[in-house]
Amino acid sequence: MLTGSIDEAGRDGVRGWVRDGSSPGAPVILLATAEGRLLGRTIANRFRPDVRAAGHGDGRSGFELRFNPPLPPGRSWLLRLSAEADGADLPGSPVRLPAEGEFDAAAEASIAALMDGAGDREGIERRLQFLQQQQRRLLRRWARSAEPTSSGPDGSSCRTKRALVLDERAPAPDRDAGSGAVLSHMRALRRAGYAVSFATPDMDGNAATARRLAADGITLHRAPWVRSLEELLRRDRDGYDLVYLHRVAVASDYGPLARRLQPRARIVYALADLHHLRLSRQARWEDRPELEREARRLRALELWAAAGADAVVTHSEVEAALLRQHVPAERVHVVAWSVSPPPRGPRPWKDRQGAVFVGGLAHAPNLAAALLLRDQIVPRLRDRGGAIECRLVGEGTFPDLSVPGLAALGHVPRLDTVLNSARLAVAPLPFGAGLKGKLLTAFAAGLPCVCSSIAAEGFALPAALRELVCDDPDQTASLIHRLHEDEAFNRRCSDAAIAFVRAGFSDEALDAALRPVLGEGGAPAEG
Repeated sequence: MLTGSIDEAGRDGVRGWVRDGSSPGAPVILLATAEGRLLGRTIANRFRPDVRAAGHGDGRSGFELRFNPPLPPGRSWLLRLSAEADGADLPGSPVRLPAEGEFDAAAEASIAALMDGAGDREGIERRLQFLQQQQRRLLRRWARSAEPTSSGPDGSSCRTKRALVLDERAPAPDRDAGSGAVLSHMRALRRAGYAVSFATPDMDGNAATARRLAADGITLHRAPWVRSLEELLRRDRDGYDLVYLHRVAVASDYGPLARRLQPRARIVYALADLHHLRLSRQARWEDRPELEREARRLRALELWAAAGADAVVTHSEVEAALLRQHVPAERVHVVAWSVSPPPRGPRPWKDRQGAVFVGGLAHAPNLAAALLLRDQIVPRLRDRGGAIECRLVGEGTFPDLSVPGLAALGHVPRLDTVLNSARLAVAPLPFGAGLKGKLLTAFAAGLPCVCSSIAAEGFALPAALRELVCDDPDQTASLIHRLHEDEAFNRRCSDAAIAFVRAGFSDEALDAALRPVLGEGGAPAEG
């Protein structure tokens, strides 16, 4: 009875070991055939220390046979190894060699058989090394597979530009405005002709996320195919034309590495907002000196990250002015994101009731706004009469926020349903930074928004919407009441909100604003 294994098999040869249990002292003579065609004859008498260490005799049972000429690659072959004496097949034989490029069930079975024949630790390590090499090769090809070439002016093929976008977490537009912004920018990069891929430091993302991004033509790099951002940047060294770093943690941690491993790439640092500005404002609002110290640390980190980038993207003119005090002005760009108003207008006035506040309450500015609603604004609203309910929508709600006139709904599966049932939005943020996505979300849905000056910061609002900006709780309650009860006033503000979004937050406006960031010149669109 034969024992042994086929360690490697290919079109140019085969390698392994074999012993005959009935004649352990005599080497086995092997014949290699492929569908009746004799490929060669060999004696299995090579010394294999791994075989001896595994307890298979003295180890002199190895073989290696090279085929001359190799098997043609245009078709699959069934390779058989058998003993010359009695025709008995070697364990693992026959082996299906697929046609070049073919990877079918037979090929998988053949590879599995080769892996099963690993034997001792040395054989296992040899196979692991081989698989790791093949994995790296395939991943490089996979990374480029979604990046087709394009035609040049003369009709010749030219290389597609490649952009790598990095963020703290996989984007989820219903979670935070930053997710909506980075998704919008990735779509804009696709429109600009870039092949776009995305990754996070922990290689986060599941199959569902991969499918969502793929629907926009974006490739998700994730575990287990890539183990780290460093591996990704190193594996495709100097392979990207643009590296887009979203948020300060990513920019400060990976900006220098991206610069070193992607030397020809344009490095873009995109702010969700200036974190230090938001934290400093929170420190003053809550009278917490320890937050001010953390704000100073973040300020140094954000300015350092900005100084190391070729272009800095902020959504707010206010933040751009602050950055230009420390970074060359030509590197700082104001780029918002695109928002699409729904194809149909809001539900009829009579079918809508109440106000809505959108924002995850784990985010400190949103929680502070919710507390202002509970403690100062909703009580004043109740004093004006009428049953006007404010609904809080977002993750991280707290039980004590649900009081008469205020309902904490938590996360809702369909935000548009809640928006389309309300008459207005509210956003009394006492602190914060950046452009507020909650305002754009409300405006796109046709909802006027009563908001604080912090919430409105960075927006060039038209006069009709500037009327709704106030910081006094009593005035805020009055505006909410008027918008809820005065249909004509509400309609005028609603029309202004939709027109504002369409004019300044379209795909066309975003593409124009992004061109200078990409080093392509041009001026951002008005609005």
